[in-house]
Amino acid sequence: MAAAREAPTLEEQLLIKRRAAVSILDVVPESVARRIFATVANDQARSSSAEGPLEASQLNKGKKDKIERRSEKVVENESLIQGVENILNVFDDSYMNKHLMFSIVELLFIRLVPELIEKTPEELLEERGVDILGWQHWSDGVAGAE
Repeated sequence: MAAAREAPTLEEQLLIKRRAAVSILDVVPESVARRIFATVANDQARSSSAEGPLEASQLNKGKKDKIERRSEKVVENESLIQGVENILNVFDDSYMNKHLMFSIVELLFIRLVPELIEKTPEELLEERGVDILGWQHWSDGVAGAE
């Protein structure tokens, strides 16, 4: 048999969470990501850029070079990644994960068999004429004949 898988270290867990956050941001459009994963830094940047029209002299003074824009983009991306990581922290709790999985399974059963909302499985089988204990009586008869 293969050796049991070791649990990831704290550093590996953080790296996994970081990769998951980046993957989520790769799939979500940037405008949507800014709204969903908004942080204080993003809100401040938006409010400072929306203060009103700039005069021509302010535009000349306020031009930023390419490096500054890239660094701002990196800071914004880092802030979005941290926002996604904060949401992913919900899944750190094993109890919550178990509860989530049971809720999903229950929802699937309810969607497949809506009658389960009102009746137990035994009541449904009895209503449909299925004798769930009949196989036990049959096996008891076979065992008694020996």
